[in-house]
Amino acid sequence: MAATISTKQLYRNPLWSDLTIKYGDEAIPGHKIVLGQRSNETKTIKFDDDADSVDALVAMIRYMYTFEYITHNHPRRHDWRFYLELADVAVKYGLPELKRRVISELSRREFSKPDTMTDILLAMPAYCEDDEEKSLEKAGQAFKRQHILSLLQVPTYVESLADEQRSLHMMQLAAALAELRSWIEDSWGSPTAKWGLSVAQFDIILRKAQTWTGGEVVGVRK
Repeated sequence: MAATISTKQLYRNPLWSDLTIKYGDEAIPGHKIVLGQRSNETKTIKFDDDADSVDALVAMIRYMYTFEYITHNHPRRHDWRFYLELADVAVKYGLPELKRRVISELSRREFSKPDTMTDILLAMPAYCEDDEEKSLEKAGQAFKRQHILSLLQVPTYVESLADEQRSLHMMQLAAALAELRSWIEDSWGSPTAKWGLSVAQFDIILRKAQTWTGGEVVGVRK
């Protein structure tokens, strides 16, 4: 029986290598059978490390061979910027499945702190500009819908909003307040249980809503 070898075993392996992959200061063995049309009629693939993150390029190449892009001990595993950089190169080099997997990582709990979410949202427009699916943009919109009450606690986020965006958020906030009124009518329950906020945090949001709307808002403690 003929021996078989997986593409995962070929990663950084000179066995059957028929080209060289270059990025940063590194040169590693590559395989046309794995890299496909990117490797046609060439003996060297040079990735644009002047424009792209080297960490993201390494992760992308790993993914092309192993279908995994990060290890458990990767130094940037908990760095949200790394995932934006990797989504960017995935779009640039035509790997839509990698792009979708990476963007989904941004929904991890560790990135859901209001300040961190604000940093991610403000950075997003600089990445994946050529993505026809607008996956990153859609993820950002979903992010805002899911975490709008928490985001409205962050001055940097509020200050970043254009008038139209602020109006949109006010509509979302109005919907949340309508739900709040119904909730208060049923029983004086816990904001923490309903939205993951403390009573004090919830009062802050309500006061902001009162200021922006110029009217009284149900539930604000005097």
